[in-house]
Amino acid sequence: MTGTGEAATQAHASKDSTGLPSGPPEQADQRHFWDTLWINEPMPRFDMRCASPCLIRYLAEGKIPLTGRALVPGCGRGYDLLALATAAGTKWSEVLGMDLSPTGVAAAQAYIKEGEADKDKKRTCRVEHSDFFEYTLSSDDEKFSFIYDYTFACAIPPHLREAWARQMRDLLVPETGVLMTLIYPICEKDGGPPYRMSLEIIRGLLEPMGFVAETLCLLPQELCHPGRDGTSGQWKATSGVGLWRLQK
Repeated sequence: MTGTGEAATQAHASKDSTGLPSGPPEQADQRHFWDTLWINEPMPRFDMRCASPCLIRYLAEGKIPLTGRALVPGCGRGYDLLALATAAGTKWSEVLGMDLSPTGVAAAQAYIKEGEADKDKKRTCRVEHSDFFEYTLSSDDEKFSFIYDYTFACAIPPHLREAWARQMRDLLVPETGVLMTLIYPICEKDGGPPYRMSLEIIRGLLEPMGFVAETLCLLPQELCHPGRDGTSGQWKATSGVGLWRLQK
């Protein structure tokens, strides 16, 4: 989970009981902000220790395309990357994770290397230290058939949300590609990160870019990570999910 590479003055990041960092990113160099969290706490409290239960369920139910390229911006330790790469029936050419924190990237690379999974499938995983907003494609052939956003949108300053939606549009294969937004924290709160999310916020960002929701709903408790199901944590925040396709 990271934000963007825009620079400003440095700021200290605190954390709350949900495990997500709390601090004013507009006043921080984002690369420094997120890397400091990884350096100060090698197992950060926003690290959920496993892939999303919702992602695992949707992979098993065939709701996610399993060919072409997959992208996970703000991938953290890479649990979801490995889940995508090793799911049954996958024929990925690449599963790409990106993160602003070089320390986080190193942690993800180590996790994927050491993980007990099919070595041939693991070879499709790649983690790079890069800025989602600066990522460009050489051609339309490089577009992604699946993009997965989990606590990435909530980490970026609100003034970058339109750029987030525009970049999702530019990177996803139209019509056949799927964007999955796992939406958290859904609650009432001020400031961030994480910034308050809602189904309506994500809809309002993506629909003007040509996205159509096939699914947009709150998640049942069993498909949320512990502490993100609305029953505990500082804000009692819950999670939602959206599956989106891009119209031509």
